[in-house]
Amino acid sequence: MPLMDGLELLEAYRLLPLAWQQAVVIVMLTTFVHPRDLVRLQNLPAAGFLSKPFTQEKVAQVLVDHFGQAPPAAGG
Repeated sequence: MPLMDGLELLEAYRLLPLAWQQAVVIVMLTTFVHPRDLVRLQNLPAAGFLSKPFTQEKVAQVLVDHFGQAPPAAGG
């Protein structure tokens, strides 16, 4: 992102009204997670994170974890 990184975005998001925060599930996609950033992420309003490589299985797990449903089967 040009003006801030994902962690900075979450820090700003945390300042929004709680009702707005509860209406959105944030799962961050990252290429690398430094242990320092994991500690920082634990204190921010993100439901979790996915690391690359991005796979269909990882997306399906996010849907089950946060929305209680798996995606429809491909081609069906």
